[in-house]
Amino acid sequence: MNDSNIPRVKEADLANSMQLIPGQKFHHCGKNGVVYFQLQVESAADGSVYPMTTTARAANVLPIECDENGEVIAAYFLVQQGRPEMQSNEIALKSVGSFSKPDEESADTALRSLSEKLNIQGSSKNLIFVGQSYGFGDQFCFPIDLFVLKEYSIMAGEYAGGCERVRMTLEDIAVAQQTRAFFNSETIDLIATILLRNQFRDAYTW
Repeated sequence: MNDSNIPRVKEADLANSMQLIPGQKFHHCGKNGVVYFQLQVESAADGSVYPMTTTARAANVLPIECDENGEVIAAYFLVQQGRPEMQSNEIALKSVGSFSKPDEESADTALRSLSEKLNIQGSSKNLIFVGQSYGFGDQFCFPIDLFVLKEYSIMAGEYAGGCERVRMTLEDIAVAQQTRAFFNSETIDLIATILLRNQFRDAYTW
């Protein structure tokens, strides 16, 4: 295994950081009232210390295109520049999604994100809920409701800052995955869902 690209902890970074202490709690609340991030430090029976991390509720949606037989043949993704996680201002390729606003239903979050970031208009009655991506359990809990959408309208106009819409065939998706171009696990979850649905239609109602 080539681990040359794995980030290493620098001693200078440790020198400027603080050791976590059981019982500590942290959070970040945005100006819009969304608590994006919560962290609580816990201790196990063996004395080890670990953080319990939770993010705000979110929704991701993948608009899909089907052929005359109902097979998924393409999908629309978000290409986004300027994300702080990307190096050298590289682009992030992913399914479109957003954090939910306070008291906003996840279906409304999905439709809002589609409209604002991809200029795609959809209806809540056509959203197909396919499950929730939890992250890695209680220690890393990132609750994201996942949807696919078969009926929608593609609009013209300007995109939100740094966002762009791209149509990808299944072959395009395969090449992108082979080069590890996709940005997050919920995108991979949605891709796996449409591929499995193509292969095992009887297991899916849509």
